Amino acid sequence: MTKDFKTYLENDAPEAELDGKFVSKLRSRHDFVLKLIERKSTTRGYYVYRFVDRHNNKYIAFDGRDGFFVDNQEGDKRHLVETYECFTCKATIIRHEVAEFKYGSPDSKFKQNVINRIKPGKLVS
Repeated sequence: MTKDFKTYLENDAPEAELDGKFVSKLRSRHDFVLKLIERKSTTRGYYVYRFVDRHNNKYIAFDGRDGFFVDNQEGDKRHLVETYECFTCKATIIRHEVAEFKYGSPDSKFKQNVINRIKPGKLVS
């Protein structure tokens, strides 16, 4: 994505046109509370994970793991995160992009944050 186009998306694009926000600077590591929206396997042997945070910002991750294991709320057992469950994690923002088609009608566009190096924490709900 060119810098001019990214600047347009962040500053000049109509809000109704683009849903969500780009989170933080690229290559920065942060603590998140994310809700798992979708997990899909690919024919290449990795998984595509889609997440959303409490501010309705969208995230996507490409990972070789079959799921994320977190501590349960009591902290004594490991729990596999299921769809629509929230959990804490630490992750790195590696890219900002404008995606289409996934969270609305075919002509809807939204800002999406690509994350990697996900270190799962605890189950929130």
